[in-house]
This record gives sequence, structure tokens and C-alpha cells, in this order.
Amino acid sequence: MICDCVFVRVPRGISRSGGPRRIGRDESSAACERLPYVAAANAGANWLDKILTRKHTRKVAAAANIIYYAGLILAAMRGLRDEMKSLLEPLRTFNPTDWPDERRAPWIAQLGAFAYGVATFGQMRGHAETLRTLTVEPEEDVVPLRDKIVTLASNVAHLEEPDQGGTSAEISARAAALSWDAALDEYHRRGLEEEGGGVVIGGPDALVQWYLPALVWLVRHADTDHPEQIKALRGLAHGLLNTRSEGGDRPLQEVVQEAETTFGRLAGLLVEKYPDLPRPTWAEPPTT
Repeated sequence: MICDCVFVRVPRGISRSGGPRRIGRDESSAACERLPYVAAANAGANWLDKILTRKHTRKVAAAANIIYYAGLILAAMRGLRDEMKSLLEPLRTFNPTDWPDERRAPWIAQLGAFAYGVATFGQMRGHAETLRTLTVEPEEDVVPLRDKIVTLASNVAHLEEPDQGGTSAEISARAAALSWDAALDEYHRRGLEEEGGGVVIGGPDALVQWYLPALVWLVRHADTDHPEQIKALRGLAHGLLNTRSEGGDRPLQEVVQEAETTFGRLAGLLVEKYPDLPRPTWAEPPTT
């Protein structure tokens, strides 16, 4: 799988040079391959190929494609949820005494790799655009479930990439409306000045990228002598996990849970309607 390729200027401490860097196949693919999305996408493609290579009606093929793209969206959501939780949950309860320099430096590198190297946000939007165009009988039952999954995908990745100037009126307006944004002004400025802030031309999640300078600065500097910095870092981590809705803040976990339920109803409906379809076990929740 070839992930999206972006040209960025990333914060110092993430790039050795602090200057322009091309994140291409090696780095961004490595980031993508940490996500369960890849395994699910490969299994889903095999599932779909087996169906399409047999002599089935167009309706069966259409139903299979709907399940396939909806399943890819769900797999992407799960992977993003797990990746974001692994990076941001520990910061929600940040205690400087538990974060020596040798822990902070690699964490900053991981944040940068996620912000600029994970292509799953863009892939999920692409799958949603494709899914939006697909339908099959019974349309009155299929279309609402299909549209719900498309909407949920939009909620998770609700911000488009910035323009080539590195800023976006959409991102700026969205950030300004957040209840926790004002407390980050100083750290955002310091991050841009001291960490060499990023110029984004394309990438996975513009909101994470927008706040990356502040996030990096706080992870590097927050200490027990500055409780306001600890509070700001905890609030930022919490906010990035809970700003996942166009209509208002909503926890990422809730969005994924609703997607799980909606996909189960959609796939169950279509498998029952078209018995030739095998159950899409590749898209079911992983067993623990």
C-alpha cells in the first residue's frame, strides 16, 4: 500500500534538520502499517475479489461494494482511534515527574510521525466519497445506513487540508470556536518560534497539525513549576480526542461505536437480502 505523500516543514526535534522534508513511502507507510486498517483492507479486498470473480448479479456486486467501502471506513476509524488513544491518553493525565527527557523526546517524534505520516484520514474521506455514490435495493433501508456511515467518517476527519499557504480559514475558525483554544495561544506561539512550526501542504488531520507546535512545546517543557502548562497540555490532549464532529464536540470513541453499530445493521441487512454474500468477517470487531 502506498500512503499519501506530503511536503511539510515539521517542528525541530521531529526532523533532524528542522527544514523542509519529504515524507514519502518509507516513512508514511511505516506509520500506516502500525494501524489495523492495513490488514482489514487486504482481507476486505480478497473478500470482494472472490465475490466479483464469480457469476453474480449486478445487485449482489453492488451490495458487496457497499459492504466493502463501509467496512474500510470502519477499519480506518478503529485504527485512528487506537493510534490517537495511544498517543494522547497518557497526555490527558500528564504528570511531569513521570516524564523524564528520555521519554519526552521519542514521544514528540511519535506525535510528528502521526500528524504528518498517517494517511488514513485522507483514505477514509476517499472511501466515504465512493460509498456515497453506491446504492442497491432495498434503497429505503440501505441509503439511511449508508449515509450515516458517510456522516460519521466526515465527523472523524471533518477538516480539509490547508491551502498551499499553510493556513486555512476553516481551521482557524474551527480552532477559535473551541472552548479550550484560548488557553493555548501562548504555547502555540512559542511552539512556532522555538520548535520551528509546520507548514502543511497536505496531510491526514489538519486539526492535529494545527495544534502540533503547541503540543510539542508543552510535551517538551511542561514541568511542576508551571501548573498552568500541565493543565494546558492535559486539556489539549483531551480536546483532540473529543473534537470529532461537525455539529459539535463528540468523543472519538462514541463516533466509532456508532459506526460499529451502523455497519452491523447495514451488513446484516444486505447479507440477508442477498444470501450469496459471505459474511464480512474481516470488518467485524477484532477479538481480544
